[in-house]
Amino acid sequence: MPLAKLARVDAVVMGSVAVTREGRRLGKGHGYADLEYALLRELGNPAVPLATTVHRLQVVEGFPVEAHDTPLKLIATPDELIEVQRPGRAPRGIDWKRLPREALEEMPVLRELKARRGAASRASRGGKARSRVRARRSSP
Repeated sequence: MPLAKLARVDAVVMGSVAVTREGRRLGKGHGYADLEYALLRELGNPAVPLATTVHRLQVVEGFPVEAHDTPLKLIATPDELIEVQRPGRAPRGIDWKRLPREALEEMPVLRELKARRGAASRASRGGKARSRVRARRSSP
């Protein structure tokens, strides 16, 4: 689906292998869910609540997290609904420096977004250069 056709999202439900009551989420380890959320943010979607459903045995004490990991706001088990009072900060977008080259090859939407960003960056630099030239010409 082209990026222009993506609708705004009000909430995201992600699959999880394990979670903590503090809103940490462990996925399958491939990072696709985190990347999809970062993609939404990159496209201008505001931060939205992140939720998951797990069995109560999947609620654990802790595990390491990375900066790109998305924090949960809601965790539903068959026995309870856990509302995380202070979820960590969700990523604001894609960390292009950490994105593996294979991801660009496997996900056409990432190539499209990166191309858009490059075009916007070039246009922005061109506008700044024209502004500097005008400023120099108008100086006494």
